[in-house]
Amino acid sequence: MKDKHPIYTWRLVWLREGRLAMPAVPLAKMGHLADNNLWKYIRDNFPIYPFSAYALLKSRKHVQNWIMVAHQFNLFWTGDLDLVSAIINHEKTREKILRCALTWDPILKITRIRANLKHDDVDLCNLVEYVISDSIWRASILSRDPNDISRFMFVLQSDCHCATSLQHQKFERFVRKLVRETGILPVGLLVTNAKRIGGDPVSGGGFADVWRGEFRGTPVAMKVLRIFQVGKNNLETIHRKFCEEALIWQQLNHDNILPFIGISKNEFKPRLALISPWMENGTLISYLNDNEDVNRHSLIYGIAEGLQYLHTLKPLIVHGDLRAANILIDENYNPRIADFGLARIIDSQASSNVATSFNGKGTMRWQAPELLTACRFEGDSGGITVNSDVYAFACVCLEVFTGEVPFSDLRDGAVIMAVAVHDERPPRPSDPAASRGLDDSYWSLMQSCWVKQPAERPSMDTILAALDPLNEILRPAASDGR
Repeated sequence: MKDKHPIYTWRLVWLREGRLAMPAVPLAKMGHLADNNLWKYIRDNFPIYPFSAYALLKSRKHVQNWIMVAHQFNLFWTGDLDLVSAIINHEKTREKILRCALTWDPILKITRIRANLKHDDVDLCNLVEYVISDSIWRASILSRDPNDISRFMFVLQSDCHCATSLQHQKFERFVRKLVRETGILPVGLLVTNAKRIGGDPVSGGGFADVWRGEFRGTPVAMKVLRIFQVGKNNLETIHRKFCEEALIWQQLNHDNILPFIGISKNEFKPRLALISPWMENGTLISYLNDNEDVNRHSLIYGIAEGLQYLHTLKPLIVHGDLRAANILIDENYNPRIADFGLARIIDSQASSNVATSFNGKGTMRWQAPELLTACRFEGDSGGITVNSDVYAFACVCLEVFTGEVPFSDLRDGAVIMAVAVHDERPPRPSDPAASRGLDDSYWSLMQSCWVKQPAERPSMDTILAALDPLNEILRPAASDGR
């Protein structure tokens, strides 16, 4: 093949110039095409899998068979072919190509088709990028039935393996836009056969309850929207924010982040349920209450690693509601950051950031002064940031060493006055905090996280660097996870 280019610019140019209805050689004459024209014909008339089509058709004895296949599956350009449908159904086309290759010439499949499918995977990513960048095709996607929209999002998230990092960001951004505008979820997020256990939730807060359940023989937690006494408009808003939380959560993969399994639509119908593994050791605070001699530094270090992971993603993610109640302990005694209901994706390339927060709606005892000031005057502080997460991280450290929430002796209203008006911070606790490891170095680090100016707070990279020497000293003592 002569037209080799790492990103196959010729296809992008062809599509972007709008030359989608260029004259096509009648299929009946395809068998008479000269070899040097065959690739050009396929390149300009097959919207998906052109490289594999070329590999099959180059063996001239199979041309008539391919014509029949092309007719059946609309693999050639007909002038009115729907690119969105071609993308949604691309897997069926791929399967047909492999079946044809296996039937016609198994050796061809092994030596040529698989190599060409890799080129087609890149080409598919370029086609998807073109479609979601074109206003007409974007409108076409939004006009589809919910099942098609869900399947299109699934292709963007799961089938575009050869996408560049920039393309991945564009695809995720578009999926978030679709969810925000339609309330429809990618089909890959949905799970079936998850069942609740018992007649009552085990805990609850905000707009959701948490139930114990079972999925494929494994215990799971099921976070369920609480929709009673909620107006229709508010219900739609809550539903979409719930979906946005799922989108944020499902892309995370780290040892200190609670894994995401999927969403159940049926067990609590019409309510959705976010499903995650069941953490038998409970929340961080309950675990500490039951295990006085636990290695608290190891827990803090794990929390810091999880938060650093969120802050170094591209685009980065701000948690927005970090506190001990939202950190769970797994079977290996590792902390797992959970509850992304207030999380925010900070995407510098997006026209607007996806925020499932915020105007002072997080639990105020862990909120930075700039957030409490906005809450006090009902203003807009610009929302949660990595700096406000750092502030909350120091509050979690305080919980780990004391077993109490910040400002445990004050009511909520008094906390706002103390932090936002008088610029106060939690006082240094006495024993047993010191015997649990809260020394001068720790307290100095926590105070640096609590400074008034957000930009002057350390990053999670800096915090981990400060914690790491002590972590190395204590690691052998924590070999059993405790």
